Amino acid sequence: MAEGFTDLEKAIVTLANADSDLKMAMLILVSRFHAASTSKGSTLKVNEFKKLLSFEMPHLVPTSRTEAGFSELLRNMKLKYGEEITFKHLLHLIENVDTRKYKEVNQEESSCVIF
Repeated sequence: MAEGFTDLEKAIVTLANADSDLKMAMLILVSRFHAASTSKGSTLKVNEFKKLLSFEMPHLVPTSRTEAGFSELLRNMKLKYGEEITFKHLLHLIENVDTRKYKEVNQEESSCVIF
């Protein structure tokens, strides 16, 4: 792959070469994440992240709809309120939610690991 590409861009190219539902889901996540950035950068400001969760993923973390719930979510993600959010942060959030849901459904200690 050519020099100068970000890890995210390399991942998108890799995913674009595979045909699957997972590929499509990842491409949608990446495109929605970047669309949420007003600066079109590789990170989101806190208010952009909150808007992304509220409008694009309202069922992912329902408690994030309130200010207190959103602040708690940021603390659980080990983020400070003013810190910018990377795509990796979003993937870790999804991983944590999926693991919790999987445990609830299967009533066993198990985990889903993305990274």
